[in-house]
Amino acid sequence: MYPPKLAEVPQQPKLVFGPGRKRALTGREVADQIEADRAQERRLAEIRELQDQVQDRDLERRREEQEAQAAAYATQQSLRDSLVEQESQIDLIAFRPIEIPSDDESSNSDNDTDSSDFPTFKELCSQPVATSSTPSLSRPTRTRKPTAKQASQDRREAEKITIKQ
Repeated sequence: MYPPKLAEVPQQPKLVFGPGRKRALTGREVADQIEADRAQERRLAEIRELQDQVQDRDLERRREEQEAQAAAYATQQSLRDSLVEQESQIDLIAFRPIEIPSDDESSNSDNDTDSSDFPTFKELCSQPVATSSTPSLSRPTRTRKPTAKQASQDRREAEKITIKQ
């Protein structure tokens, strides 16, 4: 006869050890850890979503800037073309001879006397540069207080001069 069959032993849940721990985590600690992991995954997903939104905004802003630059460049080119046309017209006007009416001879003689009053550039360059060794009266010279040694030497010289006289 065979011995009666023993009841099966319920399997114990797998023990979870935390990092750096010597004892297994309790059921509550395991549940808290799982909840914390899910919350962290949710936060990382939110951060990735926000980063994607920021990148999309940056791309849109760059596109707008490029469009604005292209429009500004086109405007600048059209202005440059119009300025070139205006310059060519101005050049045509500039090469026309200018006629100065000279009805009154006395007005020309006044202009001639005024121009002769001023020396030419060559005359100015040929003149020697004025250097004065005497100080300017408008600017006083700086006098320094003599040192004690210099003051005594000056007194002795003054006494010698008075003795000779």
